[in-house]
Amino acid sequence: MSSLQNAREAPLWLDSFDESLHGRKPLDGPVSVDVAIIGGGYSGLWTAYYLLENDPSLRVLIIEKEFCGYGASGRNGGWCEGALAGGTEKYAKRSTMGEALRLERTMFETVDEIQAVLDSEDFNCDFHKGGFVSVARNLPQAQRQRSAVELARERGTGEEIIRILDADEARAHVNALMCIQVFSLLLLLLLTPAKWLED
Repeated sequence: MSSLQNAREAPLWLDSFDESLHGRKPLDGPVSVDVAIIGGGYSGLWTAYYLLENDPSLRVLIIEKEFCGYGASGRNGGWCEGALAGGTEKYAKRSTMGEALRLERTMFETVDEIQAVLDSEDFNCDFHKGGFVSVARNLPQAQRQRSAVELARERGTGEEIIRILDADEARAHVNALMCIQVFSLLLLLLLTPAKWLED
C-alpha cells in the first residue's frame, strides 16, 4: 500500500522531462490580453495555436491550474483518434443525421490536419499515423464489426478509413488466438504528449 501512497500524480510521459516543463510562475497581478483560454490541454493549446495562426498580433494567455498537459490530454496514452465518442447516432439525436455525419467527417479530417501541423512546425513528438484494429473472437463480435462497416459504407465512408481485414492482413497485424475477424479503423495518430506540449 505504501507504494500507492508515494505514487506521483502525473502522466508517465512527463517523467523524461525536467521540472521546467511542469510549472510556470503564477500570475502576480492583473494582465490585459485579447483572448484568455482556461485550460492547457490539447483543446486549449490548439485554440491558442489557431488564433495566433489567424492573427499573430493577438495577445493570447493560457491559464492552467497545474501545468500544460497535466490533465486528460497528458494521460490519454498518446493517441488522437478521428472518431466521435459515443457514435454518430448520439449526435444525430441532438441535431440531424446530416449534421452528425458532417461532424464525423470533420473528425476524420482532423487527424490529417494534426499531422500536417506537426510536420510544418517540425514538432518532435514521435508521431506516427497508423490506425487501430479490433479483434473479433466470436460470431456476434464479427457481426457487429460487419454491421459497423456496412453502415459506414451507406454513409459514404470508404475503405481507406474503415474496413474488415482479410485473414492474411489480420495475422500480420495481431496473430491473436481464436481470431475470426479483424476490423480496422485507419484514423489514429500516435504521439508523445509531453514532447508535443514542450514544443
